[in-house]
Amino acid sequence: MVYSDDELLQLFNDGTERGLNGVYEKFCLKVYHYVLRMGIGKDDAMDITTETFIRLFKRKKIFDRLNNILAYLLTTARNAAIDMVHQRMKMGQMKADLHAIRDEDAAAEFSEEVTQETLKAVLDEIDKLPNQCRTIFILAFLRGKSNSEISSQLNIVEKTVRNQKHKARQHLRMTIPLKNWLKNWVLSLVA
Repeated sequence: MVYSDDELLQLFNDGTERGLNGVYEKFCLKVYHYVLRMGIGKDDAMDITTETFIRLFKRKKIFDRLNNILAYLLTTARNAAIDMVHQRMKMGQMKADLHAIRDEDAAAEFSEEVTQETLKAVLDEIDKLPNQCRTIFILAFLRGKSNSEISSQLNIVEKTVRNQKHKARQHLRMTIPLKNWLKNWVLSLVA
């Protein structure tokens, strides 16, 4: 059965099976493709999508609009994808993933040493950001908070948030010694 957005929202907020299934059917592919666009493989993207919906269904939060549900799903999926990438970088598993996504031209230039140094450099440079800049970077790019949310949380003006985000991006662009294709991939996470 096809429900209007208002009916689906009410069914979901009531916790009915039809509401849960309806939200899943409406947003599953959007979340899955969103995660794929982040450079996550198909199997991992499906795992993240599934886990994202499980978190939504366990949350039992009342939403005002269906778009708020989608925003929650995309934020949760993005955070899960970033966490996965971060864990793999720490555990050295990113090497296999990078081998799978690189093209033949990049293969000649690609080496294990460069990869490990580059991934370490990304994490090191994030850690080197000044405290306020690093906090804003994490809230904005890893937790998906808006400028107004960050300014409220940290009791600072939005212009400071924008300036600190720009400062963090510039710092990472200037200090991380990456090959062009890898640099674009890493910077797409913070753009």
